[in-house]
This record gives sequence, C-alpha cells and structure tokens, in this order.
Amino acid sequence: MTGLPPLIQVAAPADFAGFRATARALLADGVAPAAVTWAHEAFGLLFAEPAYAGRESAPMPAVPRELVQLLEAAACHRSDARWALMYRLLWRSRHENRALVRDAADPDVSALQRMAAAVRHDVHRMHAFLRFREVDEADGRRYVAWYEPQHLVLDRALPFFVERFANLRWMIATPDGAAAWDGRELTRAPAPPPGTSPPPDAAEDLWCTYFANVFNAARTNPRALARHLPKRWWKHLPEGRE
Repeated sequence: MTGLPPLIQVAAPADFAGFRATARALLADGVAPAAVTWAHEAFGLLFAEPAYAGRESAPMPAVPRELVQLLEAAACHRSDARWALMYRLLWRSRHENRALVRDAADPDVSALQRMAAAVRHDVHRMHAFLRFREVDEADGRRYVAWYEPQHLVLDRALPFFVERFANLRWMIATPDGAAAWDGRELTRAPAPPPGTSPPPDAAEDLWCTYFANVFNAARTNPRALARHLPKRWWKHLPEGRE
C-alpha cells in the first residue's frame, strides 16, 4: 500500500457556475487537486460515479476578486485542462497564499492569465467582426449572424449586442449554441447545423463596396489584419473574401 488517497473523478462542468458548485464541495471536504480527475465527455467516464457527492451546500471560501475574475474568464477557454488548473489555483490560494493570484511568475497563475487573455481577445474579435444580415420572416425583419469563436464566449459577448442593438430583433448562431433577442428578452437555443450561415442580404454589395473604397485591410495589408484577426475568421467578413 502506498498510502495515496483514492482518485475522485468528477464530470467536467458545463460552465463557471457548475465549476463553482463542484469546487465548493471539493474544498469543503478537503479534497486536494492531485486526488481529482476532471473527466471530459469526449473520453467517457472511467469510474462508476461521474458526479462528486460532497457537501455541495457548504459556503465557498473567501476568494480574492481578482482570482474570481480570472476563473470566470478561463472557464470559457476550450482547453479541457482548464478545470484542473482552476481548481488547483483555488486550492493553493486557500492553503498556500491568498495573494497567489498576484504572483505573475507562478506557472499556474501565468497559465490562467494566458487562458483568460485568450478569452477576452476572442470576445473583442466577436464584438468587432460579427456581421449581421437582414432576413425577412413571417413576423417581420430580423438580423441574423453566424460566427465561429475560438472559445466559448457567446455568453460573455451577448451584453454588448443587447445594449448596442436593443431596438432590433436579432439572432447570433455559433457552433456552441445560439441566442435571440426580440427587443425585450434574450433567449438561448441549441447550436444550428454545422456551417449554417444566413444568405447575403441587400446591403451586402454596399458593405463590400464601402470597404473597397475606404479601407479593405484583407487586401491592402493582410499582415496587419492577421495580427488582429487570424485568417480562420476572415471567412466571416464580406470584405475578407477573395
């Protein structure tokens, strides 16, 4: 017998709220990060119980606000390793150094900051480059957009569109899900079929002509555009098509 604690497998949460609930139960029971395996659905569950049956009603220990903000952002990263990293930092912040999040030289802190930065940049790209198209429907005109973010940023990006286009009816569809705004309420829907994209609208030619005459970064300076928007997103821009 080695005396090592038994491994506990928990299902990878769907979002930050799910992570927070699971992490709260694990922390309350004193479960160290080395004893936890965060199982991803793609690889199946190796053990019998996918959920951790701990003291879920236990309060979450006090956590620095700066760390909470990083954890919320990192939860939207696509890396399956994010949950283990996030829980390890929570544990270390509680048991080693409450100010750990301010130590940028710490490998775990640095990795979390990179994940959070990648998510923030992805939200910025979605705000800047998402393109709505007009669609006439039975109940009126609606503006529809298809976008493929690198990370799971739809929920973080939505408040911007609600505020900016509060008086319009619109829908944003992504491979991870869709959201629709009717002018009063925001609703969520499952992801549409892969590759779904609204057809060109009446403003498409005008939009492309405008960029051709004013500033078409995709053609005049592709290196500059690539620094701000990797080529994988160019297909979402009418002015970015060859």
